[in-house]
Amino acid sequence: MATPTKTKKPAATAANRNWNHKDGSTPPPARRKTTALVEMCPDPACGLEADQLDSSSDPTLWGWIRTEVVGSKEPARLWDSAQCAARGIALAQLRMEAEQ
Repeated sequence: MATPTKTKKPAATAANRNWNHKDGSTPPPARRKTTALVEMCPDPACGLEADQLDSSSDPTLWGWIRTEVVGSKEPARLWDSAQCAARGIALAQLRMEAEQ
């Protein structure tokens, strides 16, 4: 039975050495470790309970998103963007009341 011959690995090219930073070059910039969903919303009214704000008469709240998760301990809330509303719905789902 013949044993397979081991092929020799080709030598690294200059591009490979640059990529691996063995020639002292600077590494590429680090990737961001946070996403937009984790950052805090700059609007202080975002996420307030819906009964605290009157969205029908306040033009600054027109277009905001009202969320209410049935069975959650969290009350209905108003959000200024879809990202904030999605985060709020997820948190409300985590705080579901236990079924009796």
